[in-house]
Amino acid sequence: MASFVASSLQVSSSPCSWRTRPSPCTRCHLSPSSSSKPLLGSHDYSLLKSLTLSPHAVNSEADSSTRRMKEVKERTREAFYRAWDSRAAMEMVDTVERLGLSYHFEGEINALLQRFCDWNASEDLFTTALRFRLLRQNGFPTHSDVFGKFMDKNGKFKESLTEDIWVMLSLHEASHLGAKNEEVLAEAKEFTRIHLIQSMPHMEPHFSSHVGRALELPRHLRMARLEARNYIDEYSRESNPNSALLELAKLDFDMVQSLHQKELAEIVRWWKQLGLVDKLDFARDRPMECFLWAVGIFPDPRHSSCRIELTKAIAILLVIDDISLLSSLMQ
Repeated sequence: MASFVASSLQVSSSPCSWRTRPSPCTRCHLSPSSSSKPLLGSHDYSLLKSLTLSPHAVNSEADSSTRRMKEVKERTREAFYRAWDSRAAMEMVDTVERLGLSYHFEGEINALLQRFCDWNASEDLFTTALRFRLLRQNGFPTHSDVFGKFMDKNGKFKESLTEDIWVMLSLHEASHLGAKNEEVLAEAKEFTRIHLIQSMPHMEPHFSSHVGRALELPRHLRMARLEARNYIDEYSRESNPNSALLELAKLDFDMVQSLHQKELAEIVRWWKQLGLVDKLDFARDRPMECFLWAVGIFPDPRHSSCRIELTKAIAILLVIDDISLLSSLMQ
């Protein structure tokens, strides 16, 4: 748990945290130049050393964390079995997924999602939208007609729905999972966007920030590991968080971060041995940025080999792209 606290306080100063690296979208199609200056430079051996922890310390801490994780996972699993109330069960699944823990409870989540298909979500719009979003983003069949009862005879959502911001947020998130020709969800997206923007000046700062993030990018499109890290803080500030779930999220985050550090150490070692940027000084030296892309594509900790191999492929493709661009400029 100590490493989680440290990462919270010193994110910007940690040389081995993939979360501190630039976003892959910060670099457009630049020509090879001095802007391709290696990120590793003279401190690459220091970086490798910082990523390679003492085996004794790693084994000792890993054993302790693994034992604790097993205990907390069992407590969390029991909470799934006790979640018979429809809305409480849906919120539980949503929280587990946002904390990045769904891969621990795939069987339990799929069983609940199957039950959601059979539940009648006619009680309120919040539950209807949450049920729709969870089912659709997990590949279960659901239809946008479930929102019809919240619309007037003109095909517009009722204005009385705007009184509850949480309802608007739930509907807004669901609307982004609409398929082509689902006019109900297109109407829901525009309806919620307008009313959320109008309401923001009257909200508390922290709540306004939450709504702003939702308007900028829906949850299912965010980078999973970054979303998990941010939501751990957000969930810990809630009035009544599940203590077992919160502890498991912190332990899991530390475990996955340690795994990412080992993967990055392997990638940096491979990149250094390959020596491409030593021979081609105009080429981009971006192994850590490429690794960030791979983490975004394969967030599941079980896909370690996929992250490593994809990172290698992207890093080499960047060099090939620079060679091609330089060749065209010279011609």
